[in-house]
Amino acid sequence: MPWGTLVGIFALMISLPSQAYLHECFSYDPETGRLMWKPRPLHHFKQQHDQTAWNNKNAGNTAGSRGGNYLFVSVGGCHVLVHRVVWAMRTGTWPERVDHLNRDGLDNRWENLREATQQQNLWNRKLPIRDLPRGVRRSPRGGKFIARATINYEEIHLGSFDTPEKAHAAWRAFVERERGEFFRAD
Repeated sequence: MPWGTLVGIFALMISLPSQAYLHECFSYDPETGRLMWKPRPLHHFKQQHDQTAWNNKNAGNTAGSRGGNYLFVSVGGCHVLVHRVVWAMRTGTWPERVDHLNRDGLDNRWENLREATQQQNLWNRKLPIRDLPRGVRRSPRGGKFIARATINYEEIHLGSFDTPEKAHAAWRAFVERERGEFFRAD
């Protein structure tokens, strides 16, 4: 069984917290993107002592721990990305992916978040710095530059060009039309 299928099955077995539960746990400032722990109610805990100890330690603090370029939080028995928690709090749904428009995974301001497919999220990722523009490769036969685009996981040959600038222009014209708001030239 492919890994993606196993992950999908596992995700169905885990019940993500409801919007109401999230609102009992957190407050969110859409202007700053900060998610803060609220004092949590007794029904979130087995004993009054656990509730008191947790609230004394966490209530009023920023929620989330940094893991790479993102913030994670443990809530309702799940370890979840903060931007997904924010999305679920605001919309009531748990999306497949949430994309950060400015590519900064720590910037969880509402205006910086949008729902995306996996492919759209990949289109907006930062790429390593290269000697050639995005969408351009050197021809293995030498002298020419090849423009290629990937759409729906299929690589499309857009032509061979004398300069990398012309190849990039061909790539850009094709890809901008295909990707719409998720288009990034860099």
